[in-house]
This record gives sequence, C-alpha cells and structure tokens, in this order.
Amino acid sequence: MSLLHEIQTAVIQDGANLSSALLKLRLLAARLGSNPLEEWVKHESEGYPPDSEVPPYRVVPVSYRGTFTGTFGSRINNAQIPGYIVEEFAGKGWTRYEIRDGIAAINDLVRSTTLLEIDASNLILLFQGKVYKDYACNEVLGVISRPAMTELQYAVRSRTLFCAFLGRVLLLHIAAPREDLTAPPMGTGDLMAAFDRLGRARTVSPSARRIRRWQAFVMAGPRNGVPAKPS
Repeated sequence: MSLLHEIQTAVIQDGANLSSALLKLRLLAARLGSNPLEEWVKHESEGYPPDSEVPPYRVVPVSYRGTFTGTFGSRINNAQIPGYIVEEFAGKGWTRYEIRDGIAAINDLVRSTTLLEIDASNLILLFQGKVYKDYACNEVLGVISRPAMTELQYAVRSRTLFCAFLGRVLLLHIAAPREDLTAPPMGTGDLMAAFDRLGRARTVSPSARRIRRWQAFVMAGPRNGVPAKPS
C-alpha cells in the first residue's frame, strides 16, 4: 500500500489515529518539498509553541460560570457569566481560547468524560461587584465545550485527507512527462501553491465543482500511462 493510500485509509476509518496519519503526511511533505506543510504537520503533532500563531480552527469559544456571595448569607451558585461582561472587564482574549496542544492530547480530551476547564482564577478579582451588584465573586470556572474540540479534531482530519488527495494529484502531475500529460484542473505551480496554503493552515474552501474535477482526474487513473482528462 502506498504512503498516500495509508494516509487516506487511516483518516477515513472510524476512530482514526490522526497522530500516525500526520507522521506519514510529514513524510509526504518532505518528498514534495513543501516546507509550510511540513511545519503545519509538526505543529499539529507536537503542539504549537507559545510564540507561534495558531490557525483559526484552533481558536475555540469559552463559557464562564461563577459563584457569588452577598449580604445576609445570600449566595448565587453556578451562575452563567455573559460573554460581553467577560470581554468588557477582562478582554476578548478570555472568550476565545487558543488550543496549542498536539493532536494526541486533543484526542484524549475528546474521549475524556470530565469538563474541559481552563484556569480562570485571575478573573475573580476583576469580577468583584461587576457581575452582580454588591456581590463578591468567589469562584470563576471557564469551560470549553466538547463539540468545539470535536470540530477541531475534524478540521485536522479533513485537512490531512485533503492534503493527501492533493499530494496524489501533485505526484501524478510531476511524475508524468509534460508532453504526455493531459493538463489537470490546475498547473503544477498552482497545485504547489494550494498545497503550501494548506501547510500554512489557513481556511481552504475549494468549490464542489473543482473538487469533483480533481477527483475525476485522480480516481480515473492513468490510461496507457497518461492520466485521464478531468471533466
């Protein structure tokens, strides 16, 4: 089984081992000479350093709940704290959390049955008398929704699959002699540029029509050594 088939098979299976698929994708990136893709795979596998920018799909919303006490023993437990209050007194950075863990850690978080909490203790002093008038803030809990982590996992999974698919197109296009090759939907330069854009982990939204053309080009396979012409 080829490296590309191994990546595709690993990704589409239920309970796919993304860590293994990413390692194979890193090898593919090295073969194609795509430094941006190799760097993306490295960060997704090992985690993003504190000084690096994370891709948009790794920024997830955070919700907050708190415990407040007032006079005469009054108490409000597990009260939802509106996002606009958090942003007003703490900044927008507290309502959008950057997930920098590697994909293996993310897989563990998705499988976990416990709440996905972040350290929000610094907000306790900021919320004194701000959320409820004359009420002291005793505890703040920040929670990341599990569906958000599942969506992150899916984003990495879909990009890995698309990279493998696009890589196969590139290898077919590069390997065939130019005079014998029926032109694919994109030129070699455009394909490599698209491959590198994936490596930079920006949003990639190819049209359904273009994906069908790429798929027809790749899945039809070589005919007498010449890849089929895309429709």
